[in-house]
Amino acid sequence: AEAPPSAAAGAAAPEAASPPRPRQRCACSPSDALLETAVAMREQDQALRSLFNKAAGTTLAVAVDTASSEAGQDRLMTRAEFHAFFADLHLAEPTRYKKATAEVLDMRYDEALRIQADCTKIDSGLLFWSFKAALNNITGDIRLGWSAVVRCTVQVSAGSESP
Repeated sequence: AEAPPSAAAGAAAPEAASPPRPRQRCACSPSDALLETAVAMREQDQALRSLFNKAAGTTLAVAVDTASSEAGQDRLMTRAEFHAFFADLHLAEPTRYKKATAEVLDMRYDEALRIQADCTKIDSGLLFWSFKAALNNITGDIRLGWSAVVRCTVQVSAGSESP
């Protein structure tokens, strides 16, 4: 008596793949998802501001944006500090850091500074919001778009949760 074909197939491949699981839909409403995203972005913005404040050495005596400034002072990041900020990029992005050349950094710094100077007349360094604009443009230059950042963040978050 021969075993039925399905039993034979099961015996031949004990580690047969299970059928794909259906994609799970987001359990929260769109407004809750937007709120959660806004909270996450604010937390990241605060962390980025802290890094910026440590890297930027010049302090403006008069705040340009008092809502975002600390103790009524904004910091300015010089070109040298901007380059120094990216000096250890090779540790975080070993395959992409080569695209962040001095020429690319200078181009993005100059671009952000030009827009900032047009709006504020401050041209001696980048304010935080200008730094963020330059940083956003550099992510595209090194092929690290926001979708890649989100994928990386989601994978890290999923890996840190306990089953």
